[in-house]
Amino acid sequence: MGRADGSGEGPPRGPKGEERAMDTSTDTGTGRPVAEAAAVAEARGQPAAAALAGDLFGRVPADDLRPYSPETLADLAAGALEHLSAPRPAGEPDIVLRDIEIESGGRRRELTVVEALNRNVPFLLDSTLAEIVDQGYEPRLVAHPILAVERDREGRLVRLLGDATAASPSEASRESLIHIHLDFVDDPGARERLAANLRRTCEDVMVAVADWPAMRARIEEAIASYRSGALPLPADEVAEALAFLDWIAAGNFTFLGVRAYRFPDGDVAADPVAGSGLGLLRNPEVRVLRRGAELVAMTAEVRAFLQRPRALIIAKANVKSRVHRRVHLDYVGVKLFSADGRLEGELRVIGLFTSSAYTGSTAEVPYLRRKVARIVDRAGFDPASYSGRALLNVLESYPRDELFQVDEETLYRFAIEIMRLSERPTVRALARVDEFDRFVSVLVFIPKDRYDTNVRRRVGEFLAGIYGGRVSAAYPAYPEGPLSRTHYIVGRYEGSTPEVDRETLESGIRAIVRTWADSLRDALVETTGGGRARA
Repeated sequence: MGRADGSGEGPPRGPKGEERAMDTSTDTGTGRPVAEAAAVAEARGQPAAAALAGDLFGRVPADDLRPYSPETLADLAAGALEHLSAPRPAGEPDIVLRDIEIESGGRRRELTVVEALNRNVPFLLDSTLAEIVDQGYEPRLVAHPILAVERDREGRLVRLLGDATAASPSEASRESLIHIHLDFVDDPGARERLAANLRRTCEDVMVAVADWPAMRARIEEAIASYRSGALPLPADEVAEALAFLDWIAAGNFTFLGVRAYRFPDGDVAADPVAGSGLGLLRNPEVRVLRRGAELVAMTAEVRAFLQRPRALIIAKANVKSRVHRRVHLDYVGVKLFSADGRLEGELRVIGLFTSSAYTGSTAEVPYLRRKVARIVDRAGFDPASYSGRALLNVLESYPRDELFQVDEETLYRFAIEIMRLSERPTVRALARVDEFDRFVSVLVFIPKDRYDTNVRRRVGEFLAGIYGGRVSAAYPAYPEGPLSRTHYIVGRYEGSTPEVDRETLESGIRAIVRTWADSLRDALVETTGGGRARA
């Protein structure tokens, strides 16, 4: 095998790799700089690096390549080849950071190159990018070839066959090479954190993907037990729970972790069942619920739920996913019963709802469809009337994560309030304390002509201050009509959540969006009367 430092022949490549290197030799778009980089590598006596340049940069947008000279691209390909050629333990993430200098617009600029080499599995690129963005970095260039490689038993590269295809030899493995450029990371501690967190992210992806079949099988077992057992629950509750479990098992939920809990001697202390953890919950030390500032296996609020005549709990976990999307994990708790109908424990499932849960009609989502139907029935509007259609539109456009979690009484009150805003637009704040006292969910409506990024930030700071927490998330939306809507999640970690009335919330928000002209108008009304003030 040739030298791994890019200065010699490098590992031999199959004919597919050579064809791809030739395919990139076009005169326009991405092809031209890549072909020039390959020519530089060839002139240096580095044919393997020349071929890899096409695989590495062939799909990168031309605008992203423009700041790089052919020599720099050839250097980058040689560096990637060196990374690929180094022995690597099977299945372990291989993260490297190296620094380069480029010249763009007559100025020299330092960049940090992040490379993650892994066995190719789903979710690697989006998870890696989410981690990088979450740490405050902005990717400047992203390349992600999937390469067919052959390695020996020690993990040394034997042959690099180029871009992986269905026609790749059976003895070849598919490896993901993620190659990302960032502004120069000069702080050693920051570099160490970035590499460590990327390694942990890749490990989470690997374990979640590896255990996916077993997690789905565990759900199928729960479905079978619900269908065959005599459960101490209302028949309609069991039917809707079965429909929901069938729905998530049908590809509407990305399973990332499963663990079983048992309640010994009729207690609800919830002991994790040894060896039952899969995916992100394979590690028995991982917890996804919070009591105060501490992550725990069980909370008093979840224990209280387990005593109610409900089959499932659908909520948010207290930790964010490192896999796929950097958002709080969705948590589905499934009650487990013995053959004679006694509550035995809980099957805890964590993951992420797929896009269908957010984009499809509520009529297509079990549990949601029943909740929406009950609200519509309670309101009593003719479905064909203006009010009936308006209410259904409010429920369909309601923040979907919130719709899963909000209780029906609160949802009914909020939906009617939102309906009325179409007739009388005004500042409105609709706050709901999480059932498990972990956060406050606040829907804030503000006139669009008073709303911008600064207002969103200031309203978030106001809500965080008044509830004694911090803004975990803020989701702006711009529905039809004159009002914007922002869904704030204020995380709570210590003590009881303060009780804040709506008028206090709305007065504070109105003060934030109030303009000088508003104050002048009110002063004129007080001193001269409404008609003269308008004049």
